[in-house]
Amino acid sequence: MIVRQQVRAGSEVVTVLGAVRDRDVPTLAAVLTRALALSPRGVVLDLQAAGPLADGLHGVLDDLRAVAGAWPRPCLVVCGGPSGREGALGALPDLDAALAHVDDRSPVARERVSVPGGLDGPAAARAAATAWARRHGHADLVDDLALVVTELVSNAVRHGTPPVVVELEDGPDEILVAVGDGSSGRPTPRSADAGAESGRGLHLVQALSAATGVRPSPPGKTVWAALSCPGESATGQQG
Repeated sequence: MIVRQQVRAGSEVVTVLGAVRDRDVPTLAAVLTRALALSPRGVVLDLQAAGPLADGLHGVLDDLRAVAGAWPRPCLVVCGGPSGREGALGALPDLDAALAHVDDRSPVARERVSVPGGLDGPAAARAAATAWARRHGHADLVDDLALVVTELVSNAVRHGTPPVVVELEDGPDEILVAVGDGSSGRPTPRSADAGAESGRGLHLVQALSAATGVRPSPPGKTVWAALSCPGESATGQQG
């Protein structure tokens, strides 16, 4: 088995050449796990030039898909595979098709808020998020959600480029906040002195969230945070 990696449109593409034997499966699983940990747009496993494949690969891919999750977390998409195995692997026909499915989203309802530019943007986003939380029965999370949205939008307005868009998703055990802007630069938490008036925003977001991450969305990015609903345990990892 030969494994090659490249980046395409913000996604990690892992291409496998040759047979994948039983002894190769743990190695390939480790490569895919490391690729997902980079918080890319997604990970595509290209099996168009691979084969035959070990029977154990199917279960490993199912486990990795479950861990990877879906938007805005990086997902795992497979393309190609030996004739007759594509369906069992859940594989798409080619690389272009796989890359097109990296942004697939769940059918749950979500609210999309376009943020006005300038100093009024964070306040407008906070008001919209607060109203959304109350409508969806999350009054106990209003304060935390308002702070997370304010910090993420403030960062996007100050350091990103328009357009800035907030998306709010009500999941079964978490509220998902995603803030997109037109800049590809990743935000980095800064150290702040005790008397500093700024510099703590991303640290606060991480403290209030069960999981956070940055998803490439060429030409820009999406910064996201998941807030656990009361009574639910944290289900994600920081990315």
